Formats: sequence, C-alpha cells, structure tokens
Amino acid sequence: MICREEDAKRFFCPVVSGAQQHIVCKGSHCMAWRWMSRPADPLLPEAESEHQQFGYCGLAGVVTLPPV
Repeated sequence: MICREEDAKRFFCPVVSGAQQHIVCKGSHCMAWRWMSRPADPLLPEAESEHQQFGYCGLAGVVTLPPV
C-alpha cells in the first residue's frame, strides 16, 4: 500500500510483530522501506507540500499501479 511515511507508522509491521507483541512500522528507519514519488492516483491523499514523499513496505513486493 502506497502511503505517506507518517501514515505508515500507524500500521503494525507483519515481520517483527507476533501474536503477543505488536510493533508499528518504522518507515524509512526500516531496511525494507521503499520511497517513491506520488503517482497520479486520485485514491491517494493529497500531498501537503511539493516535497512530501510517499513510500511502501518493500516486503510486499514491487507496487505497480494501473495506468490512469
């Protein structure tokens, strides 16, 4: 899922979380985090500034979006 890094930090990491322990995503502090420029997708939230970047968990594989 493509999202802003601050939004990703509200999700649980499936790799380090277990049945008894839930660890939140570390975003760019994780080796698996992948940065990307914001694609033209109306379903994604608007950037608050030109310099706001988006990313995703690289453990989920390569994220591809359908052409708009």
